[in-house]
Amino acid sequence: MKKTEDLRIYTKLIKKYSKEFGLTEEGVKNYDIILLIAEKLNMDVTFSKNPKSYRKWVLDLYDKGTIDILDFSADNFYATNKWKELRKRVLEIYGRKCMCCGSKRNIHVDHIKPRSKFPELELTFDNLQILCNQCNSRKSNFDETDYRTEQHKIDAYDPDWIEYQRLKEKFKDHDIRNKF
Repeated sequence: MKKTEDLRIYTKLIKKYSKEFGLTEEGVKNYDIILLIAEKLNMDVTFSKNPKSYRKWVLDLYDKGTIDILDFSADNFYATNKWKELRKRVLEIYGRKCMCCGSKRNIHVDHIKPRSKFPELELTFDNLQILCNQCNSRKSNFDETDYRTEQHKIDAYDPDWIEYQRLKEKFKDHDIRNKF
């Protein structure tokens, strides 16, 4: 199952970057596209011509959120600094774990109320949740299910809550309520 999902993601990434670099799939080797991705990311890498080595590298970049299947053209919402900063903050506060199934692979920041129907909420923290690729694809833009727990919602409203919980655990026997 995992191999099939990885291959599907890898194929989508290759198609996406082929299009972005203006390359047709005929006559262009995946290896060449991978080198262009590395160049775009200002990464100095060398691979053997063994597809397993560079396929693993691409999937690792995808898992870390360095590259995505989405189109990152200049007029794309997902390429804006505002989105990138908000996405980073959401990942820092909620963590890199799917709020629906608990997976830690292929993580996405999902709009609870879809951008297509609620563009005014596209940069609203309270409209974002963490989903894996599979749950995000299943949810699509017709479903507005909020998978965040009450604790996630508290963390979103009060990021100091995380620090408070950490200190509370550390100093169980002391009253620290007045410190915040």
